[in-house]
Amino acid sequence: MKNTVPQTFPNLIAHRGACKEAPENTLDAFKKAIEIGASGVEFDILLTSDHELVLTHNNDLSILTNHEGFVHSTPYSIIKTLDFGIHFSPDFKNTRAPTLTEALTLLIPHNMQIICEIKSQPKMAYFSAKNVGEVISDFGFGNRIIISSTDPLVTFHLKRMFPKIKRAVILKKSGFPFFSFNIFDKYSDVSEF
Repeated sequence: MKNTVPQTFPNLIAHRGACKEAPENTLDAFKKAIEIGASGVEFDILLTSDHELVLTHNNDLSILTNHEGFVHSTPYSIIKTLDFGIHFSPDFKNTRAPTLTEALTLLIPHNMQIICEIKSQPKMAYFSAKNVGEVISDFGFGNRIIISSTDPLVTFHLKRMFPKIKRAVILKKSGFPFFSFNIFDKYSDVSEF
């Protein structure tokens, strides 16, 4: 198996997996992305209260499950029992949110480009970067993976602890005050990220 992603154009990146075909950020969505011939996948990562890395876009668990609560304040032992397919289709009943390790175990043999977005969680930037960096390093993923985040502290910590992992800061305008700053106004040297 080669360590590089073949450069075929256009690249087809399955956002949250093939999320129109299966519940987003799940192993089923990634399997569908593989089936349709995607050259890569993008997924979202959040930390549980006990610092397990789970794939979900929403911190609010009630959006995709019938559980009231938030990922950051819920232990993995609870999250792993939740049905993330319940609002998608009866065909995906009992679909679970995978861990980062489970997702990489599925995707690595398919030589796909991987874009991991670490979702912004207050006071969790260091732990998010550390835990994701450790998992990625254990898999030896090289240039096939990019870690991105809207939180520049995540990429800052990644660079300090895991300088060989590719990073990207997501810049966007938003109506939410915690996203509406210009990174170039706040930080004079963006090479730190």
